[in-house]
Amino acid sequence: MGSVRLIAQDDGGHDVASGEEVLVEDMGPVADALAAAGARTAYADYWLAHPLNWVADESVLVESLTTRRFPHISRAVEDDPSPAFVVSGDEIGDVRSVLDARGATYRDQQVGRWWIVTDVSPGIHVPGAGTVAEAIEAAG
Repeated sequence: MGSVRLIAQDDGGHDVASGEEVLVEDMGPVADALAAAGARTAYADYWLAHPLNWVADESVLVESLTTRRFPHISRAVEDDPSPAFVVSGDEIGDVRSVLDARGATYRDQQVGRWWIVTDVSPGIHVPGAGTVAEAIEAAG
């Protein structure tokens, strides 16, 4: 297994992704934890969603927050009444704050350097946005 360091920049030269390494060997436990929690679909940032889909071999379908490349994944996530979320440790506090402000109930679990947020009620379907917390806020 290898790793890829993924950093995206906007036109102004600012980092728009965390720049955190996405290690392929981390994705198996994340996919397993999602499946064990009963999640069939999830949202994650672009740089996490696609490696996670590859490692999970579509046992869990993960939709990118910003670029939706695979229509069958988009449909599956849209049809799921309560998709999960996968976020970095840097984001979990913001995600909890936004979910709490909405009055949502949820479960979260740390899986290595990542967090999964499952059993979100009411379920939230998010429009494309920069981070999971921003997407949940934009969901209205």
